[in-house]
Amino acid sequence: MLINTVNQIAANKLYTDLTSGSGNLVLACLNEIDSRLPTKSEAAIIKKAFDLEKNNILKFQLRKTLRLAASKIKKINLKVDFKIFALLLQDDSKIDDLALAILALNVAEAFLAADAIRKANWQNFPEEILPSFCLFFKKYGGFEDVQTLLELTRHYNPIILSSAIDALETIDPTNLQGIVEPLLNSPKSDMKAQAIQVLYKWNKKEAIKHFVELMFSKNTSEKALALHYADFFSYKDIEPYLIRLLTETSDTTSLMRISKIFVKNANKDLPFRIFWVNKNLKGEQQSLIKGIIFAVIRELQKKEIIHGSVQDYLTDLKYKANTFNQSEDNLKEDIKQVSQNDVNILPKVTEVEEIKENVIQKKEELSTNDIENYKFLTEKDKIKFLAKINIDYFNANRGKLQAYMTLAIGKELASFINLMGKFGDPNDAEKIKTFCRSDNPDIVCSSIKALAKLDPEFLCLYLPQFLQQKNGKIRMTATRVFAEIDSERIESLLTGMISSQNTKQRTIGISTSMLLDFNIVKKPLINALAKENSLELIEKISTVLASNPEKETLYQVYKIANTKRISEKKEMDNALNIIAEKLSVTLNHEKSPDDLIKEVAKKFEIEKNIQKEERIQNLKKVSKTEETKAEKNKDIVEKAETIKEMRSKATIVVLVLAAIAWGILCAYILIWALGG
Repeated sequence: MLINTVNQIAANKLYTDLTSGSGNLVLACLNEIDSRLPTKSEAAIIKKAFDLEKNNILKFQLRKTLRLAASKIKKINLKVDFKIFALLLQDDSKIDDLALAILALNVAEAFLAADAIRKANWQNFPEEILPSFCLFFKKYGGFEDVQTLLELTRHYNPIILSSAIDALETIDPTNLQGIVEPLLNSPKSDMKAQAIQVLYKWNKKEAIKHFVELMFSKNTSEKALALHYADFFSYKDIEPYLIRLLTETSDTTSLMRISKIFVKNANKDLPFRIFWVNKNLKGEQQSLIKGIIFAVIRELQKKEIIHGSVQDYLTDLKYKANTFNQSEDNLKEDIKQVSQNDVNILPKVTEVEEIKENVIQKKEELSTNDIENYKFLTEKDKIKFLAKINIDYFNANRGKLQAYMTLAIGKELASFINLMGKFGDPNDAEKIKTFCRSDNPDIVCSSIKALAKLDPEFLCLYLPQFLQQKNGKIRMTATRVFAEIDSERIESLLTGMISSQNTKQRTIGISTSMLLDFNIVKKPLINALAKENSLELIEKISTVLASNPEKETLYQVYKIANTKRISEKKEMDNALNIIAEKLSVTLNHEKSPDDLIKEVAKKFEIEKNIQKEERIQNLKKVSKTEETKAEKNKDIVEKAETIKEMRSKATIVVLVLAAIAWGILCAYILIWALGG
């Protein structure tokens, strides 16, 4: 019974991941399944996810894994030699087979295949297969692939961008810092989660801070992503937060993920820590956490860390909990941090990190000799040295640091500029301004970040130019900094770019919008979608909107879809389906995508009928006004005719009287003449 329950939970977890809409989670699941023999039930789940998936890239990758799983289940030994692989590379109609061939390629010929893929300009292949190529180069790539992968980190589609970062992390992680830092504030969960994981190599403190925010997010997808990337962090750094999360979630999928992490890192103190938290919980949540305790104890038995039966060990735990006090065990303070009854004394993430930072600074205190020996260090060690400097050391050795800065180039100079940005003053801004014209993206990015603190007024003059830079790294840094300095202005600037007549400007504007808070870019993007006639740009705008699914957004896109030309109708319908699918996931599948579309369609019809009724009423008002006006005109005309008639009669009377008067006068004259 327990085995069936565990299998069901595992199946639910796989289905949840594959239908999450998160490119990172879906690809991670598929890569794991591709590396082993899948079960028939897993193949059925993949098929179900494939039928539901609307995203073209994920649908393509699901189909690839489904085909591979089917061949493995049927015990077909799928192997592809280089000659067949080379032929598939030349046939555009065979990309489904090519994706499968990448996985089935003979390992001994992998490096031959790598050269062939490079010569074929793989980055220009359909975007559905690009994640497969990125995974291939993660395994078999080299320095010659770095530039191509860096170009893909500027791709508008977050799935491809994440795949490129994943490959670069293995091949050349030194180039990633400048790329991932702007992504930490990305509205897209996938990009943010991956950026946090990569950042951990350079800045543990900052990475853990972002990781914990993601883990305690109300968004289920973000929480799942945080737990997915937990393995990349030091377990000791994140264990307190994982235990704390147990008290705040009853979601079986999340608890399954936490359970796997605990089992993998089982230690003798862990069962008691979990047990202490669990004793204050009730109902189903308590039962679920008991299952986690059982799993950890069994793992400890396997490792022979503990002995005896599970029940005996649980009895000991209960006894220990009842007799627990500070003098007997030094775990009390740690456990209090995650006790649900002691929420008030739970330290905030920032407080914990401040303590850790103080410890780190004490361990890495620098001496005067270090600055004297600076010139003998390698470039890598120089960069590490500069990263360790605190404000006191900076002030004490400012002159020497400035002298070394004049001789520095490349990444070393970028590190000096970062240092000046942290601890410098406005007087240092003049020197840093000159570096804004550098050809080195690292130096320009460091200068932008430093000037944001030292002279933001100067920077605001040039940020619009940086936003249109060809180099994506500079563009991303400028966008992030500009949003912090003047969010209203960047909204205005972005609106101008997105509504530009120039296609290139619109493309840059849409790509830039992915790095900003969605509330800033939502209205400009919806307005742009209504006017856009480029199918490629319609797809890009839809991707950004789908990454932040809202009912109002779905409604606006539905309205726009009903006004588009037939040639654009298919692309708009795709956008509508993707947004509805993502919104359904956000709502924990409470409503299906079809139901959501029906809702907005009904709302649209109601609004259309209301508008139609309003137009009819307005026409009636206009008609009534015209009738009233006509009646008034009629009265005026009648009055005018009456006056005219009266005037005519008066004229006739006057003429008659005049004629009579002239007749009398003439008669009088005639009589007078005859009589005279």
